[in-house]
Amino acid sequence: MKFGVVTPIEINFAIANSEQDLVAFGENYVNIARSNATPEQLLLFKETDRVFLTEPSVLDILADGADYRVTSVIDSINNTQIIYEKMSDA
Repeated sequence: MKFGVVTPIEINFAIANSEQDLVAFGENYVNIARSNATPEQLLLFKETDRVFLTEPSVLDILADGADYRVTSVIDSINNTQIIYEKMSDA
């Protein structure tokens, strides 16, 4: 599968690590990260995008080295958030 051109974006994120995350995401919560985003930043993301939450040594169009994928883009009145899930190392 070919992805679009890699676009560097700086955004703060947090790894899920609380009891609330356990309730929200189940046992998989250790593989979840989230970031609050501006409405402009939300336009740059869509579900299934591959993302690098750690800086890659090489940016390639196939995003083979991506470590997370976008699972949800939430845009509501009080909450603008992007949810990421860690991709398997296999």
